[in-house]
Amino acid sequence: MIKKGFYKDVDAIEVKTEKLSALFLPQLGGKLCSLKTAGGLEFMAENPGESYQALDLDGSFVATECAGFDDMLPTIDPCTITLSNGQSRYYYDHGEVCRVPWSAQIDGDHLVMGVRSPQDDYFFQKSVHPSGDGAIQVDYSVENLTDHELPFLYAAHFMLQAHRGAVIGVPDLQSSSAKLMFSSAGSICRPGELIPKEKCRDILRSEPFDANADAYKYYLLEALTQGVFTYRFDNVAFRLEIDQKVLKYMGVWINNGNFKGMYNIAFEPCTAPLDSPQNAAAAGYEAVLPARGKLNWYMKFDFSAVK
Repeated sequence: MIKKGFYKDVDAIEVKTEKLSALFLPQLGGKLCSLKTAGGLEFMAENPGESYQALDLDGSFVATECAGFDDMLPTIDPCTITLSNGQSRYYYDHGEVCRVPWSAQIDGDHLVMGVRSPQDDYFFQKSVHPSGDGAIQVDYSVENLTDHELPFLYAAHFMLQAHRGAVIGVPDLQSSSAKLMFSSAGSICRPGELIPKEKCRDILRSEPFDANADAYKYYLLEALTQGVFTYRFDNVAFRLEIDQKVLKYMGVWINNGNFKGMYNIAFEPCTAPLDSPQNAAAAGYEAVLPARGKLNWYMKFDFSAVK
């Protein structure tokens, strides 16, 4: 079932199955703002304010709603890039598609949303629909509308509510090197360093909430061999399935309180790691969309009861 509704004080569209209810905000960057079980359990990290704090093209991402699930394209970190045609292009902080209104239409049991970049050089689309098992699936595509390469990466900024002692299931962490991007309290290692193997198990667990507790992010540096990730708490396991043939890499962000007084974890499956096309390319990762090229992938959200 798909129907129009509200999230806080803004228009939303709900996609609902027998297991899950997902609320999207097409006019506010296509954000997934809420993902609940049929019993009312909310998975997504939410901003506590009663009014939605909208993000505009030049606004500060972290100073606005900064919650839920935003699509990051064509970068996470802001950067200025010289394109293959010799022109210079600015890439906004946490990308562009989360900053502008999207088109939206309901086609049967599919919610189809799309947006052209502010520079009109690519088109991004996602189609949300129930899967056969009560999960919710999102099919993605991005198309380069130009005759030159576009440096780019896609990352899912997927923020879940944290739960004390809950564990993230990231199977490849046992076999992949992990690089720290930041650690607000400095409890892991220095930014840019490889995380010591003896600390890898510790960084998968949400610690007790404290306003001074660490907030940190790391990337797995090798391509993923599996596409299913979990977050287990109480008697529930949230499940994120991704197309790891395209979303080849994974970032994980755990905030135990230091960042904005929030308590969350975030999966960030991505086409390339290290937060910008520049950083990715410099480290030897592929981070371009070919001229007139198109890329397709999917994600699926689900949960199960656990003992």
